[in-house]
Amino acid sequence: MVKEPLDSETVRKALEALTESYHKTSVENGLGGLLRGDLRMEMLKQKQEEDKLFVKALSQVKEAFTQVENNVVRLDEDCDELRRRINTAQQATAGIASQAGLLSEEKEELIVREKLANMFATRFSLTEREMEILGSDTLDDEYFLALDRVAEARSDCQKLLSVKKQTAADDLLLELTQQEEYAFNTLLRWVQSNIRTLNRKHSFKMLGKALSRLQPHQALFDVAMAEFGRVRADIVGSAFLIALVRGGEGGIPRPIETHAADPLRYVGDMLAWLHQTCASEKELLEMMEIGTGLVSDTLAGVARPLEIRIRQTLAAINDPI
Repeated sequence: MVKEPLDSETVRKALEALTESYHKTSVENGLGGLLRGDLRMEMLKQKQEEDKLFVKALSQVKEAFTQVENNVVRLDEDCDELRRRINTAQQATAGIASQAGLLSEEKEELIVREKLANMFATRFSLTEREMEILGSDTLDDEYFLALDRVAEARSDCQKLLSVKKQTAADDLLLELTQQEEYAFNTLLRWVQSNIRTLNRKHSFKMLGKALSRLQPHQALFDVAMAEFGRVRADIVGSAFLIALVRGGEGGIPRPIETHAADPLRYVGDMLAWLHQTCASEKELLEMMEIGTGLVSDTLAGVARPLEIRIRQTLAAINDPI
């Protein structure tokens, strides 16, 4: 207060407090109680009371800070426990996340492998429908398409094996080879069983197509052509005998044997029939697209009966001319 101006608010309030104290002491103790020592004691007493109040307030503040500190410690402990749990959870989930990532990668790899396997199977194997067609006894365009498919798949497998040896390709090649062999044997059986029942419109073309597919398989082709030549020779030979004895349908033309008494006409009619049949057989073979080299085989059934009749006719006349 020494540094405060005499007219300041602080000095004024202090003087008023002293005046009030002085007046109170005068009333209670008289003027004798206003000695300097008593005043000091009174002021000291008031200061002590104020100090006690301050200490009490400070204690309350300390208790509040202690409680706050305890709360902070507990909160810190709770945070440590929470961090520990989070770390434990992170470690646990890290393994799961890693495993999930590996499973996801494995799934993607399996999807790619499945696509490749499907592509591989589509290219190097037959469908159930194609296998069913090749196993049937019905010969049509679908059969030949399936036959082309098995040949194509087998060729692709061979090309694959020429680049890299693979067990799967080996197994597929063996299976395709067996399927192809079975299909061509089925084709041969169809040819053998249908030669006698063919007509000149549709079935002969189908027979020619079947024989042309057998041609790369020489052994099967030779069997089929020999059977075809034998059957056609029998058919043509029987037709020649019918023309000799019975003639055409309804007796028109008349049987060739009716002119046996006329050697020139008799032999001429036989040779004319042979010429016409030769042209028909050649046309048939051309329609089948297997070449005309079998004409002599198909006419083999006519050779023996024709030779016998010509010899008999020559022997029966004195002048063959």
